[in-house]
Amino acid sequence: MIIYTLYDYFKLYPYVIKQRRVDNPDFEKAKEEGRREGKEEGREEGKEAGIMSVAKKLLEEKMDLDFIIRITGLTKEQLMKI
Repeated sequence: MIIYTLYDYFKLYPYVIKQRRVDNPDFEKAKEEGRREGKEEGREEGKEAGIMSVAKKLLEEKMDLDFIIRITGLTKEQLMKI
């Protein structure tokens, strides 16, 4: 077992990371999958934020709750939290 000092670790770290990328053919595939999942989550969060924003504006305009529920797809409980 080889024990490295902290200095050795940081000195070798860039090389180790580069080797992992080179030796692991699935690295780029995994990286791309992570990006794709992140973008999808971001879209969902943005979509939800947009719906909540519209619902808030409709509530401010004193629109009927049943109408807002039908248009936004939110529940009555979700609207009451706004």
